[in-house]
Amino acid sequence: MTNFSLKVTPPFRDLKGRFAKADKALIEDKKSMIHAQARRMLGLGREEAPEKTGEFKRGISFKVFGSGKAIGFTIQLPQPLGLWIQGGTKAHKIPTGGSAAQIAKGYPLRFYWAKAGRVVTFWSVNHPGTKKNKFMGRAYRRWLPGARKDLARIGRQYVRTLAS
Repeated sequence: MTNFSLKVTPPFRDLKGRFAKADKALIEDKKSMIHAQARRMLGLGREEAPEKTGEFKRGISFKVFGSGKAIGFTIQLPQPLGLWIQGGTKAHKIPTGGSAAQIAKGYPLRFYWAKAGRVVTFWSVNHPGTKKNKFMGRAYRRWLPGARKDLARIGRQYVRTLAS
């Protein structure tokens, strides 16, 4: 007859406590990391964004979301300009600003044309369209290596908490 014994060290109750402690620490680390990474992505997005007046750049923001143990963030671009910049636009006609009644009353487009050196009047303008500017894709590629390092750090911290 062979004797067999099993001894669990630390006891299950202690191990359960370590998981709870590690879980709580992991959630807190994830929250702070997500906020830091969202701010970092926001900064990179603003660096890559086109700058004509700077108003579009300043309008870029982020929103952190989460439920339970899951947490993440989204980057929000001012709309509809964000769609037009990211996706580009086709050539299109811009009619006078207003309804058919306003056009009938005679409200043309008036603006200063520097090339002509005077104010010019048009009933419509042919816009040449804009090229796509995937600035958030460039920002994402710059952001990703640092985000991966942070995720790996959180994983290592979780294992350390369990081992202690």
